[in-house]
Amino acid sequence: LNQVLEIKKKVLPKSFIFTEIASMLPEGTRLVSLRVKNDGSVELTGFAQERSAFLSFKKSLEENKRISNLNFPLANLLKEKDIEFSLSFTMRQ
Repeated sequence: LNQVLEIKKKVLPKSFIFTEIASMLPEGTRLVSLRVKNDGSVELTGFAQERSAFLSFKKSLEENKRISNLNFPLANLLKEKDIEFSLSFTMRQ
């Protein structure tokens, strides 16, 4: 039981992760899918109307102290408009 309680202390609630990420989305971007694993790793896909909106979202993620190991394909940057993007990262408590 103590091990379960220790794990629960280290894992952020999925609803908190969703709320935190959604609050970072700039105008012109939206989430399409969000997958949160028990270890705190997050995979998401989304859509940005403009590259600048995607870059703003990426910068918000990079500046968030809870987020580490941010990975994204360079293909996310190839188009200037109508960008379908994917990202993965780890979110700490």
